[in-house]
Amino acid sequence: MRNPNMHVHNIDFHEIDVHHKYPDERLSMKQIIDEADAVHFVRDMIHTSYREEIVAVMLDRDLNPICYTTVAYGHVLTNSYIAADILRAAIISGAFFIELIRNSLSLKQPEPTQVDDDLVERLYRLFRDLNLHLRDYLIINQDLSRTYSYYGRSR
Repeated sequence: MRNPNMHVHNIDFHEIDVHHKYPDERLSMKQIIDEADAVHFVRDMIHTSYREEIVAVMLDRDLNPICYTTVAYGHVLTNSYIAADILRAAIISGAFFIELIRNSLSLKQPEPTQVDDDLVERLYRLFRDLNLHLRDYLIINQDLSRTYSYYGRSR
């Protein structure tokens, strides 16, 4: 449950910068219901990026964005501390759902790597025990025209 007394604009927590509702207009979006909403949410953050990034968007029970943070850049996508960074952001924001969005530097149809598969499996196991829910993990190509979604995949 989100702390109703938390009116902090930004929280710095062990090198994680979590952006809350007030300083950022992107968080005024009503809900992130589908892939198009998620792409719209991150398009300006990752469209101009010269390296792969994972953006974690924390959502409440009604799928309203609470905050977001970039948890990985470039070659760091393979590091195991990504799960811990996502978990920290989810806990301090009081999130119920987590939506992960990774950009691909290719213009082709994005495809998951073994690193993506391993991360998703690790997060599903970790979050299940903590009553957090990985809503989806999207991979978006460079020009934002194509996505790959883990949503609906059997686990």
